[in-house]
Amino acid sequence: MATISQIDLFSAIVKHLDKKERIKTMVPRQYNAVIAGCNLIVDAMAVDEIRAKPGMSIDEWLKTDDVGASSMYVAHVITGAGDREYAYPLDCDDFSRCYKLLTCVASTSDQIGLMGGTGPEWEALLKVWDELWKLYEAGDFKKVSVVMREALKAVGSQ
Repeated sequence: MATISQIDLFSAIVKHLDKKERIKTMVPRQYNAVIAGCNLIVDAMAVDEIRAKPGMSIDEWLKTDDVGASSMYVAHVITGAGDREYAYPLDCDDFSRCYKLLTCVASTSDQIGLMGGTGPEWEALLKVWDELWKLYEAGDFKKVSVVMREALKAVGSQ
C-alpha cells in the first residue's frame, strides 16, 4: 500500500501539461478534472492488493485484482456475471487470471468448455487448454506464452 500526496501528484500533472503538452492555462472545469483524477489515484493506491482465493463467489472474485479482460469474458460466458466484450488470453499473465477464476470460484471450475463456439481464438486455446494448465501449474510460464502464441497464430490472431 502506497501513500501518495494528492497535492504533489496534482502539481506534477499540471507541470507536465505545461511543459510537455504546452497547456499554459486551464479553466476551473479542467482543474477539477485533474483533481478528480488525482483523488482516484490516491484512493486506489491506499488500498492493499486484493487477491483471488479458493472458495470465493463470483461477486467476490469480480472485486479482486486478479480480473482482466479475458478472465472477465470467461466469467461472463460461464456465469453471466459482469459485462464484457469478447476477449481471450494473449500471454501467461492473462492465462493466470483465467486460471485463478477457474480455481477460486467453484461454480466455474469445470466450465471452460463453454468457451467453445465463442470465437476462433477460444476454439484454438481450448485445444491446448490441458497443456497450458499443466505448464502453468508446473511453473513453466514462458512455455505457457509460447504454446498460447502458437495456438493463436494457427487462427491468424498473433
